Amino acid sequence: MPNITRAFTIAQKIFGKQSLWQSVEKLDYTVKNKTQFRLMRMMNRLIRRSTRWLLRNRRDNLDIEATVSCYAKSIASLANGLADYMSPSGIKSYKSDVKDFV
Repeated sequence: MPNITRAFTIAQKIFGKQSLWQSVEKLDYTVKNKTQFRLMRMMNRLIRRSTRWLLRNRRDNLDIEATVSCYAKSIASLANGLADYMSPSGIKSYKSDVKDFV
């Protein structure tokens, strides 16, 4: 399997893209299409950026299961406490996005 495919697969698994994507799809007819597409674009952007990071920084070690187990727990922990790591302007932007989505 080529490195780019492994990196893409790893990124999707680390961030739980399949589950997130299904959650967004369940929003059909409950939120505006524009909002739903924005969420999907944001997810795709995250996966693309993560794939590039993995290719730049882990090119020699792209074992799917080992890399996912190395990063997934830390990413989940970071996501749960994201505001603790953000600047005041980042928090303001984040809250604005959340307001748009809710």
